[in-house]
Amino acid sequence: MIKITRDQLKTTVVAAALVLGILAVYHQVRAFDFLNYDDNVYITENPYVMNGVTRDGVIAAFTQPINAGWTPVSTLTQMIDVDLFGLDPGPPHVINVIFHCSNTVLLFMLLHAMTGVFWPSAFAAALFALHPLHVEPVAWLSSRKDVLSMHFFLLTLKFYMQYAERGTWKPYLLSFFHFLPALLCKPMVVTLPVLLLLLDAWPLRRLAASPVFSEKRRIFRGLFREKIPFLLASLAACIITVYVQSRGGAVRTLTEVGFLERLGNAMISYVMYVWVTVWPAGLAPYYPYPAAISLWAVLAAVAGLIAVTAFAVSRWHKSPYLFTGWFWWLVTLLPVIGIVQIGSFARADRFTYLPHIGLFIMVAWGIDELTRKLPARRVILSSGAVAVLTPLLTVSYVQAGYWKDTITLFEHTLRVTPDNAVAHNNLGVALMKRARAAQDGEADYASAESHLREAVRIVPAYADAHNNLGIALMLQGKDGSLEAFQKTLELAPDSPDALINVANARLAGGSVDEAILLYQRAASLSPANVEAHYNLGVALSQKGDVQSAVSEYKTAAKLKPGDATLHVGLANALLLLNQLAEAQAEATEAVRLDPKSASAQYYLGIACHLLGQAGPAEKALQAALDLDPNYVDAHQNLAAILANQGRVEEAIHHFSEAMRLDPANAAASEALSVLRGDASPAPAEPPAASSP
Repeated sequence: MIKITRDQLKTTVVAAALVLGILAVYHQVRAFDFLNYDDNVYITENPYVMNGVTRDGVIAAFTQPINAGWTPVSTLTQMIDVDLFGLDPGPPHVINVIFHCSNTVLLFMLLHAMTGVFWPSAFAAALFALHPLHVEPVAWLSSRKDVLSMHFFLLTLKFYMQYAERGTWKPYLLSFFHFLPALLCKPMVVTLPVLLLLLDAWPLRRLAASPVFSEKRRIFRGLFREKIPFLLASLAACIITVYVQSRGGAVRTLTEVGFLERLGNAMISYVMYVWVTVWPAGLAPYYPYPAAISLWAVLAAVAGLIAVTAFAVSRWHKSPYLFTGWFWWLVTLLPVIGIVQIGSFARADRFTYLPHIGLFIMVAWGIDELTRKLPARRVILSSGAVAVLTPLLTVSYVQAGYWKDTITLFEHTLRVTPDNAVAHNNLGVALMKRARAAQDGEADYASAESHLREAVRIVPAYADAHNNLGIALMLQGKDGSLEAFQKTLELAPDSPDALINVANARLAGGSVDEAILLYQRAASLSPANVEAHYNLGVALSQKGDVQSAVSEYKTAAKLKPGDATLHVGLANALLLLNQLAEAQAEATEAVRLDPKSASAQYYLGIACHLLGQAGPAEKALQAALDLDPNYVDAHQNLAAILANQGRVEEAIHHFSEAMRLDPANAAASEALSVLRGDASPAPAEPPAASSP
């Protein structure tokens, strides 16, 4: 019989309570959707992720940065999500919640094991579990990297603690080898070597209390030497990250944001992060960089930071948790505080996921120290915990609800940050998407255009907003779309989306050669861009270079094998090259992927007809007409098959339909006159050279 001690039971009950609190907040995420805020870049429009775990995908995860970031292990987990769940966003959201539960319980047990103090460890973990600033990394699929990196980070600390206790190499190696995937999930954990030294000071107390300075120096040197492998790994991650983000255009230059401006925003951000930790109101996924920074606000922030730092240092001997907690907070925020400015945002809620541990240690152990001599201490502490955690749970539940879909999220964002160009842009894109899916989307199109115009008003150099405005104008049939796309290229000459949109306009206007050059440039800049390769194939087909078109279609279909349209285009090009068996295979795959695609059925019928398979050809062409009764080419080719079989009346019917739909159709007119003259019709060849 297994015996459970009182301490084990208490630990189990607290761990269960922490998990239940998290589930009370985040059970709603099962019904959440993908967002057009990075989820499209990381998942739904990423061909490597959409194909699940493949050899090419694994290689791409490590060699092709996504969104100007290098997070290969997180990308691999998203590929696994697709393999397991397809494109259902519910289960991946639940997985994020599971990791948050795991991280919370790990943090609780780790703090308890390192300090030997139970209730402060439990309270710090509860703050971590329920704080509204942690909604973003949990409820946002693109932030999988935060919860996953934290998981490996905490395991790194767990094995490091075992090493500190035992002094053996096995837990040391386990600690190091858990740190590597933590870096590969999100390099924000590069500050770990410094954090380990902080933990050596407190609570592990590996720095001897010897009054002899030489002895202290010797111990510190030993502790520093054992951090060297971690330091080298962090240095490598920093170099790779800065290189990737610089190449991706995410790092803003000093001419864009001056050093003093960055420094001022960093000081204010430190204070703002503390403020929203205490009063988590007005939270948003994106906080615009301030147009101007007050010198007095910067000086006040610096004074406050210096005062708290001095207090934490002065209390080192009596309250060492203040020193470790405060410097944990300062150090872990340093990579994302904005000295190296990434993107155009001032700060982000998700950046507090790791640093908050330091503040929560200060709060939990500070309360424990201040209340030690109070009468009825347990009642006061338990009542206080309920008074703090209940509102946190409530606010987190409401905040999580905003992340259910893009429109809800950015409508809320505009309520709390009105002059937010990114929010206007993303809301405009979401409204366009809804308009396309709606029977009557005029109101959504108009609203989308309004938001996109507001985005470019707020930030005139916002390339993506100009591009999306061009799309909105084009979808409404309004003038100005080409000008918007060209403005995008002026602002971002290497924007694949803008290159493709301008190329589409050039192709529609008959400038095939210019369109081909633009598509080729887009494909070279973004090799995994399916649209660039497919549209390049269309343009090459129009020029008559069908062999090259086939190559582009094949590339597009390989990147996104589940898209029936790509297989239809490839089938058509193969028919033009008289590669009939391959064309039939591609058309068959297109029909399998989308049985309701009239063009897929049509090209399958053409391939079967040319291969002499009259029965399957008739069946496929009839299926195309069932799906689209106005499909002229399907009527004409089915009529040809029926005429060859001597089924004159049926052939006349379909040729007549082709003539009704296209009165200028000379081939159908000639065939119809032959049939009505009771002459034997010559077999009609299908017009395979058409675009799907």
